[in-house]
Amino acid sequence: MKRALSVAATAVLVLLLTPVTAMAADGTIRGTVTRSGGPVANACVDVHVAGDSVGRTIVTANSAGFYTVDVPAGQYVLRFSDCAAGDYAQEWFNDEYSFSDADVVTVPSGGSVTANAQLAAAAGITGRVAAPNGTGLTGMCVSAQDPEDPMVRSATTSGANGTFTVGGLPTGTFVVSAKDCANNPATRATSWYSGSSTPARGADSAMRIATSTGQTATLTATLPMPGAATVSGTLVGAPAGICVVAIDMDSNTSAGTTTTSGGAWSISGLLPGSWIIKVSDCRDIAAQNKLATGFIGDGGLSPSPASAKANPLELDQGGNATGVDTMRAGGALTGKLRTAENSSELRTPSSGGDAIVGACVGVTAPNSLEIIQSVVTSSSGASFTIGGLDPALDYRVLAFNCGNNTKFGLEWHGDSLLLGDADGVGVTAGSTLDIANLEVGNLVRRAAGQHRRLTANALALGGWTSATNVVLASEAVYADALAGAPFASLVDAPLLLVDGSGLTPDVADTINRLGATNAWILGGHSTITPAMEGQLGQQTGVTAVGRLGGVNRFETARKIALQMEPFVDTSRAYVVEGDHALDTRGWPDAMSVAGLAAFEQVPLLLVTADQYPDFTKQTLDDLGVMHVDIVGGPAAVSDAVKDAIDADVGTVSRISGADRYGTSMAVVDAALARGAWSRTVWMASGLKFPDSLVGGAAVARDGGILMLVNGNDSAHSPATEAKLVDLAIGIDRVIILGGEATISQTTANKIVDFVD
Repeated sequence: MKRALSVAATAVLVLLLTPVTAMAADGTIRGTVTRSGGPVANACVDVHVAGDSVGRTIVTANSAGFYTVDVPAGQYVLRFSDCAAGDYAQEWFNDEYSFSDADVVTVPSGGSVTANAQLAAAAGITGRVAAPNGTGLTGMCVSAQDPEDPMVRSATTSGANGTFTVGGLPTGTFVVSAKDCANNPATRATSWYSGSSTPARGADSAMRIATSTGQTATLTATLPMPGAATVSGTLVGAPAGICVVAIDMDSNTSAGTTTTSGGAWSISGLLPGSWIIKVSDCRDIAAQNKLATGFIGDGGLSPSPASAKANPLELDQGGNATGVDTMRAGGALTGKLRTAENSSELRTPSSGGDAIVGACVGVTAPNSLEIIQSVVTSSSGASFTIGGLDPALDYRVLAFNCGNNTKFGLEWHGDSLLLGDADGVGVTAGSTLDIANLEVGNLVRRAAGQHRRLTANALALGGWTSATNVVLASEAVYADALAGAPFASLVDAPLLLVDGSGLTPDVADTINRLGATNAWILGGHSTITPAMEGQLGQQTGVTAVGRLGGVNRFETARKIALQMEPFVDTSRAYVVEGDHALDTRGWPDAMSVAGLAAFEQVPLLLVTADQYPDFTKQTLDDLGVMHVDIVGGPAAVSDAVKDAIDADVGTVSRISGADRYGTSMAVVDAALARGAWSRTVWMASGLKFPDSLVGGAAVARDGGILMLVNGNDSAHSPATEAKLVDLAIGIDRVIILGGEATISQTTANKIVDFVD
């Protein structure tokens, strides 16, 4: 699977781009760049050391298309382009689209290797850049890049009246941006083409432009470039060479610089809006001696991005200054990355296996999905060292794929399946902490037991090493468990399934192993008998039992929401179909959104396709809900029910698709927009609910997303397949909820093919 750099990371790398340092050459790469019918005169050949997409040496072919470059013995990746006229499309050796797909050229000591290229006719994109008043802007740098792989790109400069044509593109999909490359400081903000009079703020929100060989696509609207904001400041006591990056809160795109002598810095060309500043010590010094990475918002410098994002800098056209900040001394951590001996299990054993070279290890703040820093494991023992860590922060450490050939699943330090159970790691200024082996399991794995209760037990023990609270729901019905997912997230509890008539030994053992002292029962006495309450005290260490149950599932959901009300923002709620005469209906949309509702800790309330129960109506009123997201189309929740809800709250919207799988993918889009990440995908059956009932609490603790798939044959859920393909580049782990009777091995194999 191709692994592309993020747009934000790319912006920083471009800032630091330098040619490969000259070394004593003892080998040669040579070849000829041709087109159909003859040579490409003065073609450009970019020579990268294999694995280094940033550093490069550029050589130019002669009038006959011949080039030669002397290099040290080693492995290289080559890019060919028509750097003179842009009439021919760029390509990577050997006839590949991108750096990650390119063939590696191995040069032996004293040897010569031939690498030829034949370029195809180029595609192009033409358009116009202008000020908001419509005046064309000459001399703007315009770039077209693949949104998933920014190394596939071409650039030009706008001419008279702001017109431009970017050539030299291969067939593909591109986004177009423009920046002021003439003025310093920039007077025009870097903007992305959106197809309208308002610029997009980054590649993710920019309009996609399809290109075809030998054809030029024309932008149908002007690319507007409004006036720029400039942000500046001083890092007291910081030397020259500290990296400073401005990050757009609305798009996560970035622009960067480095400090000058005395710690001064300034970044221009920014779109007005909300920004935070990341400062990190990127000097080539010992890791333990680096200054600690920090984040600047309106409240000054802090070690966590969350605090800066809570109070960002509001930048206006014309410039803003952040003031004076002081970086602290930092520390470092080190270790080695290994595969686990039994990587098919949810929780891998502590003994290590093979070293993993070329993978990524990163750190986040507590309970955060944002990777603050990451490094690539070395070729020498797969070791890693991360410096510039703040002694005031308790970090979480994770390993994930970033282009290496050995595929594995994202893993948190501490033998943890989930972020919420990851071990905290603290450092001391000026010192290096050795965390020994960081171990990883399979890219795709199952959370499964012999039946639904055992699946829930396995997930609880795989995701929590200990838990003060446990939440219990009936294994026989779906409504209480799904509505209870946000509450389980609130009290940081695994959700266990029980036989409503009594506490079984397997569940009692799980509660004892977790060390839980508080138990919450979801559902009334007809669902889980009062005998369960006494059994909890007799067979486990539980000392306090609470029950959230009503006369029916609608009142149970109401009581769960009211229990949450003092601790969460209840201005929003999700409403789903929660009951149906057919056992194949009533639960799929609730299953899809349970993880998101739990992640956001937003109440999940129930209706039927044609009824708006009084319990739900009263709950929306009591909670003061102002906005409702109805999950599911009119077949699940009718327009009549939607209109009735709309009359009671401020606004109502639908999250829906053509079927249960399309709705599930619409929920995925909403989850990603609301802060979840796609690194971990949880797969639940769209045909059977039992094994997936407890997934919501785990998904929330992990910060991932949940997708429904046809467990018998994934070809019957094309929306899910399309979303997996769309997100594959960012997926680092897939967890399948349930055994082969729930999601077949054939379907599991297809999932592997999509993400590997």
